[in-house]
Amino acid sequence: MLKNDFFRLVSLVLMCLVLFFFFDAASVLLASLLVYFKTGVFLFNWKDIFSSFLQTGYIGGGVLGTAIWIKIKIQEHQVRKKNNRSN
Repeated sequence: MLKNDFFRLVSLVLMCLVLFFFFDAASVLLASLLVYFKTGVFLFNWKDIFSSFLQTGYIGGGVLGTAIWIKIKIQEHQVRKKNNRSN
């Protein structure tokens, strides 16, 4: 049981990290497109995306993944508690 919980936690954190990376890349691309249409210079750079993600994105992804896991554990506990009362 503990092994499954750990794998669930790791998978949730990784999914949230990927999600944060995707949105970080999308926001940099959108900003680059806005600058391109305004000035005619396309400033999209993967280095900016990785540096931004490594500065702040991994923290948000880790916290979000852990928070979702905690919420799932609380809901499972409430369901077990409710089922024990009804028996």
